[in-house]
Amino acid sequence: MSTQTHVTHPSYPSFAMLGMIYDWGYPVVPTDMLTPEVIIGWGYGCEDNNCRYESFNKGKTSRSAVFVAPVARCDVYVDFDNKGVVADYKKYSDVTELRSLVITDTDEDMSGARIFAVEKNSGVDGPKVNIAAAWGQEASFSGSGDESALDLGTVVLPFYGFAAIKNSEAIDMNGDGLIGPNDKIKYTIRVSNVGQGDVATGSLVIKDTLDANVDYVVGSLTYNSPGPLQQTYSGTAFPLAGNGITNPFDFEGRGGTHDVVFEVIIKENAAKETIVNNGSIAFDGTTIPFTNTLPLDFVANVQITKTVYAGRNGVAGCDGVDEEEGQNGNPVTWCFKIKNTGNTYLKSVTVGDAELPFNYGMDLLAPNQEETMSLPASITANQRSVATVRGNPSFANGDAIPGLEEVTDTSDAGVKINASPTFSPTAGPTAVPSPSPSTAPSGSPVVTSSEAPSPTPEDPDSQQRTGVFGEDDEEDDEEEEVLCY
Repeated sequence: MSTQTHVTHPSYPSFAMLGMIYDWGYPVVPTDMLTPEVIIGWGYGCEDNNCRYESFNKGKTSRSAVFVAPVARCDVYVDFDNKGVVADYKKYSDVTELRSLVITDTDEDMSGARIFAVEKNSGVDGPKVNIAAAWGQEASFSGSGDESALDLGTVVLPFYGFAAIKNSEAIDMNGDGLIGPNDKIKYTIRVSNVGQGDVATGSLVIKDTLDANVDYVVGSLTYNSPGPLQQTYSGTAFPLAGNGITNPFDFEGRGGTHDVVFEVIIKENAAKETIVNNGSIAFDGTTIPFTNTLPLDFVANVQITKTVYAGRNGVAGCDGVDEEEGQNGNPVTWCFKIKNTGNTYLKSVTVGDAELPFNYGMDLLAPNQEETMSLPASITANQRSVATVRGNPSFANGDAIPGLEEVTDTSDAGVKINASPTFSPTAGPTAVPSPSPSTAPSGSPVVTSSEAPSPTPEDPDSQQRTGVFGEDDEEDDEEEEVLCY
């Protein structure tokens, strides 16, 4: 549709001398967004709505008008005061396809007018026909120097008989203060009938497409209308998928509102930073899309605890201590326990201790996942070293999460050599060894080799010397290896 006219108007040829006005335009509306109805916003006929008579415009006091073009042959109805009184409608019969119908009001003000189109001779409730509309200065109604004219114009937006908005409410199921995997989302699709008339049951189609990273909570969908009316839906399938559902109750016009409510669970392996949910409502040939985007909270964190214990029992003994004391050559086991304490996956995870040395890696560490590694060794010197864990925040598929950087943590533990036991003679007939220092080692004694000498009942300190004073211990000569369970 275009508002342009020829330089000379067949009804007013003298306007060619006065200079008609063409300097306004408007953005076009795609045909698939057109509707059968429009509501005029601000639609004055002239400046300050004070339309003075000018001899050159043949009594056409309005300088601005509404222009309507249908996509097919139709009848156009105008409710100038938008009161819904059919007897007050003005009918323009047999308007041809793409014709620019010019409409003005007798009070020179088109503000608030309702205009709709139906198939020819079908009446006000007949099948609808889409229209495009604009408001602006009509060149043939004005000329240069006309102080009553409004030198502007604008598109009239399509008016949808229904409006829909989709809201989401995030429910923190695990109480971590974050919205992420395993949490719940409650969606509410609010549909409003902003049209003039009531809509019968089954006339409206509501569809929705779930994000691939959520699962529908079976049985959670309800359709609520004002008052006590409520429709519930059973079955494991998502009712709004595919062909969707229709309104189970009549829909009151001029502001009637219905709510469609359902819940979903965010999957454990959610692989994106936002949950996007799309849907639509369709009525009388017009489809209105809606969408909702919910950003997830991603916090990456990792923790490591390094300990050591006397003996060699792999990870089974890894409730170790911060520092283990023992004799030079005593067997010990270093333990490294890591845990993903964030709500993201971590990829390319590495655990290292340069002084031992120790290195370990894994591809992916899930939220709340723990791994424990052990390293058999022997006490050879006083030693305290630091272990470090590193990981890169990712989705379950290993893709990096934008905006999150590598996380790391450290923990240290050590071993300490006790002084070798010394013996001094006493006056008694039996020599009793006296260890130095006099206190027993803090670590629990663990016998790791059957070749170690057995303690004698008469020697109360012999147990602490187990595996220390014997001949070469074959276990000490074994190659050290990392054990991980």
